[in-house]
Amino acid sequence: MHIRFQHLIFAALVISLVSLAYGLNYMYCTDSEVTVLGQRMHFSAMDSLMGPIRSNDCFGSNPLQLPYNYDFLMMACDSFAWGPYFRGSYVITDAPTLSFPHVVTSIRQQAAAQGNFYSFPGMQYRVQLESRVMRIDYWPEGAAYDSTRMIFVPLADSMVVFFDAQHVRIFGTLSTILILGASGQIGLEDNIVYTSSTGPQGQLAPNHPEKFALVAEGEIKILNTTANGRENSGGLGNSQTNPALTSIALNGVYCALGESFTFEQQNDVDSGYVYQDPPGSPHTDDRGTIYLWGSLTQARRGYVHRSTNGTTGYLKQYRYDPLLKFWHIGVFEGQENVLTPASINFGTIQAGRTVQDTVTVRNDFVPLTIDSIRVPSQFQAVRPDSYRWEQPIVVTFAPDHAGTFADTVRVYLDYYQQWFKIPVRGTATPNPNGSPDVILQPASFSLSVYPNPFNPTTQIAFTLPSAERVTVKVFDLLGQQISVLQNGLLTAGQHRVTFDGAQLPAGIYFLRLEAASHQRTLKLVLLK
Repeated sequence: MHIRFQHLIFAALVISLVSLAYGLNYMYCTDSEVTVLGQRMHFSAMDSLMGPIRSNDCFGSNPLQLPYNYDFLMMACDSFAWGPYFRGSYVITDAPTLSFPHVVTSIRQQAAAQGNFYSFPGMQYRVQLESRVMRIDYWPEGAAYDSTRMIFVPLADSMVVFFDAQHVRIFGTLSTILILGASGQIGLEDNIVYTSSTGPQGQLAPNHPEKFALVAEGEIKILNTTANGRENSGGLGNSQTNPALTSIALNGVYCALGESFTFEQQNDVDSGYVYQDPPGSPHTDDRGTIYLWGSLTQARRGYVHRSTNGTTGYLKQYRYDPLLKFWHIGVFEGQENVLTPASINFGTIQAGRTVQDTVTVRNDFVPLTIDSIRVPSQFQAVRPDSYRWEQPIVVTFAPDHAGTFADTVRVYLDYYQQWFKIPVRGTATPNPNGSPDVILQPASFSLSVYPNPFNPTTQIAFTLPSAERVTVKVFDLLGQQISVLQNGLLTAGQHRVTFDGAQLPAGIYFLRLEAASHQRTLKLVLLK
């Protein structure tokens, strides 16, 4: 992993820890930066993306021309060129691949458990958010909009709703916490903003109480409505002065897990729509701006602005909402600040002697630095000083007199603005010789794999509390042995081996470590 630093002002985010469950919401996240037509789009100099960015691809164009990004920019490619507009803070290449879901099982299950799973066969839906009420119209697929079938659903303080339908349209204002999902396409008919928003562009109020997530297992489209700028092509373009008829304001988390976040009726031949004014002559379809206050996740980079017949689409002003940072909506899962082992028991040693062990802090969502460590008396710790997805913290028990010592090593992560606790204990007996004798060996067994999922190599790290004969093998789903990574006597301490899956098909494999005192099996996921 390569890390580059721009010595610019870092805009610190005020973080509200809504939940420390799995699943960081990135400001912008893609599985692929290549569009459905095979293009790799650049960002306009008038665009702005501010917040953490993650891509399983090489982000944006090359050279990178993203104007603003005051947080991590993480991408899986190994290098890129700096563009003239880039103002990044922390750029991380060779990032591990983030597992990208396409079915939101947990959202479906939560909606069903709350009685909010809608599945009328052959129907499409129109959802209007009216503060604490949700109006739902439904009519047959392929037919014109019909408002004769409707239901009104009161919105609880916190609620999950799912529509098993090909098409869902939505707009309105919200004053609650709502997760809304759909199995197909979700169309944005107009703004979706919080009732506490402070301006026409959807500006967020400080510490606003509302939270919203819109999750499509298909795609999310800004619909071709007058409110979204359909009539903005009459020669005015970005000179149109009425933002209600040019732009769209969005608050919350937006996830297009099956395809893209894009807009309906592109000014392209492939879309079947080319704006003509006057009839017979091509004209630009330049809308206004997408004001997104929250986060956007999409399986594939979508078209929201292109150079076609002049220009077409929207400019981008995406601003991260830090209150969404750790709100778990059931999309991404992984290890987030997991301490292994969760505690250390050094056992019994003589006073004046020293024993070591290692605690690993793992985070699959952002690389971490250990910003501060507070260590109680009779213990010591070493603070790593580089960004890593898996941080080893070496803790030492060094009693200078007899007794039982039980305390806590506290580790501070600035990105989360939180202290994490590692309980430690050990017993010291009197030293009959009265002289120190240093014994540096791990007090417990540990095993970790990083990265996982991986492509094509991953590192297997393990520690042994004593010298032992160890075998490390890899098996496929049928139980057939694929590889022997280690087979022999190893000393006490830390060890590392590499598994290379370059010649293997993508899929699930199992790592099996066997020693005299420990046996452990871990699942490996090879992505290609």
